Amino acid sequence: MTEFSWLHLSDLHWNLDKSKFSWPQVKDEFYENLSKVHDKVGKIDLIIFSGDMTSKGKHEEFEGFKSEMKEMIGLLSSYGSTDVQFLCVPGNHDLLRPDDDEAKNKSGIISASKNWCQDEELRKSFFSSNDHDLKMSWFSVNWTNPIHN
Repeated sequence: MTEFSWLHLSDLHWNLDKSKFSWPQVKDEFYENLSKVHDKVGKIDLIIFSGDMTSKGKHEEFEGFKSEMKEMIGLLSSYGSTDVQFLCVPGNHDLLRPDDDEAKNKSGIISASKNWCQDEELRKSFFSSNDHDLKMSWFSVNWTNPIHN
């Protein structure tokens, strides 16, 4: 029988300013627990990271996140999990959002990053538009490099 195991993580919200205060406070305990999980389940084949790797989708945040994930993969390798693959699905915090002036220039709509939940007209306008290029260009993901490089 072939076995396949994965580690599912989300919502690290890596931020160069804020993460230096939050992640270091839990990192050692997380890795200690990860060691215990690895002892219990064995080899981990895949890390699935489902969203919010960063706080604001900035390139520098993704670089910090990649560094942390490389460290985690290295640690898993030292436990015996070699050739761990990495799969991520960007979340809303992983999007590089336009500022208000840029959003107004592109669409005449106020930036969704600030008023999305409060502004029903904004949501209606966005979803009723047939301009799919606008929807795709309104936000962008600032990370395309794989963890393994």
